[in-house]
Amino acid sequence: MAGKPKAPTQPAADPPTQPHIAIFSRFYDSTTSRLEALIAYGIFTEAQQKGGFDANDDNYSKNIDRLFDSTKSFCLDGARKGLLQHAHAAIEEKKAEMANAHKGFRWHGIWEAFFGALAWSVFLILVGVLISYVKPDLLEIPRQVIEWLLPQRQPHQ
Repeated sequence: MAGKPKAPTQPAADPPTQPHIAIFSRFYDSTTSRLEALIAYGIFTEAQQKGGFDANDDNYSKNIDRLFDSTKSFCLDGARKGLLQHAHAAIEEKKAEMANAHKGFRWHGIWEAFFGALAWSVFLILVGVLISYVKPDLLEIPRQVIEWLLPQRQPHQ
């Protein structure tokens, strides 16, 4: 189900609330994001409340339409800015969280490399000490290993 969802339908309501449903539908049709439309509608209703519009006035619907026409771009821009600021803050928070997690992971790797090198060094020292006491002929070792791994074949008689 791709694409933009359908705009909300207008239910039968009292005349004072119908303009608000129509206004939300107009915001919704002006953008591709339902969240952006909701925020823009919230900014619009705040402007409407501060403007002192009376819902019992006969010209209420016309006044709301005029207010929408004059503040539509302001409300949509405010909604976009708010969403972008919130997204930026969330990204910065995640960056800080990831940096702290990476720092802990980095120290884990440093300790792992240190102890790995230490264990390998101790192993090589022990092999060196063993070789110094046994004094094997280093050129004979591969021949003896091959003879041990491959059984001797008897020639045909």
